[in-house]
Amino acid sequence: MNYKLLINNCELQVYAQGELNSKTGVLFLHGGPGSGAKAIMELPVFQSFHQDYCCVYFDQRGSGESLYDLQKGLSIQLITDDVSLVVNDMKKRFNLDKVILFGCSFGGCLACLSIEQGVLVDKVILSSPAILFNRRQAIELFDGMKGNYTSKVSSKLIKVLSSFKGTPELFFKDELISNYIYSSFNSSNSLRHTAAMSDWFFKHFFTDVIKDIKIPTLILQGEDDKICIAKNIVDVIYEVQNPNIEFHLYPNCGHAVFEDKEKEFITESKRFIKEELTC
Repeated sequence: MNYKLLINNCELQVYAQGELNSKTGVLFLHGGPGSGAKAIMELPVFQSFHQDYCCVYFDQRGSGESLYDLQKGLSIQLITDDVSLVVNDMKKRFNLDKVILFGCSFGGCLACLSIEQGVLVDKVILSSPAILFNRRQAIELFDGMKGNYTSKVSSKLIKVLSSFKGTPELFFKDELISNYIYSSFNSSNSLRHTAAMSDWFFKHFFTDVIKDIKIPTLILQGEDDKICIAKNIVDVIYEVQNPNIEFHLYPNCGHAVFEDKEKEFITESKRFIKEELTC
């Protein structure tokens, strides 16, 4: 079942799969950023949830069929309003008793932002969430991303990229770089999304979310994750000791827990979804 929801001058493409008569709904937030819902929706590991739950996905604005001009920017309020609309609509449309918000990679970042902004769900599942806890981690992430950019651009831009010494925010505001990012020469939708969020993405930190979250939360993290470094989140989890968070760290596992530890991913997620709420 596919349908569209209009919000803030964007028609969000939504996909409902699985047991639509279930009283439990799961909203899956895709990563990328900008990969589109089908990147996870069509994977067998996610389809294994369809037999039990009302599973909803949507193309985040500027991704897939949710057309949006990314040069207008992606504010926290804008992207979390999108999530709130989809959550509220699926509750009414499918008469759900319980909604679980699931986010992998950037989808985990969006899930955390949504909780911060007061989006009402019953539980949260995060798989290797792309969340930062301080500026040092942000700069390290930016430096790693910048290195990837240089392998995909023209020799003229490589010189600009390799010599750039400013902040991430200034990097994405550089006219030459910005023009390239939003041009047809750039094949990376993820890069466009990062640029559209660059005024906040590298300076919005999530320690308080981990400390203050009040709803049951399951976090699945790969120990060998090269994108979302495990130590960063492990240190915060162990420091804050939030009783509402259940944390699993998997050895011999990279960024995609749902691929590297597929059996454990399905087992822990389904067990967590089925557990009765205690409050």
